[in-house]
Amino acid sequence: PRPPNQFVLYRRDKHKEIVISHFEAGMTISNIEISKLVGKMWQQESAEVKAKYAAMQKEEARKHAEMYPGYKYAPRKMVQRRSKR
Repeated sequence: PRPPNQFVLYRRDKHKEIVISHFEAGMTISNIEISKLVGKMWQQESAEVKAKYAAMQKEEARKHAEMYPGYKYAPRKMVQRRSKR
């Protein structure tokens, strides 16, 4: 697995808050809606908050390097599917 980036860490934190607030209001919210909402929130965050998550990302990357020495991200190539026609 890849180490999480700043936004993934931010989304993880905000996801809980959003779900709880909607649950308390008697509403439900889909993961797609949460992602859109968190994306807008991230764009409006201050540099200090983003710096906090950048530091968290570095720490997560350090832990990841300890757990998976020699790890190298290698995305899979997309295989083109044959048409059913």
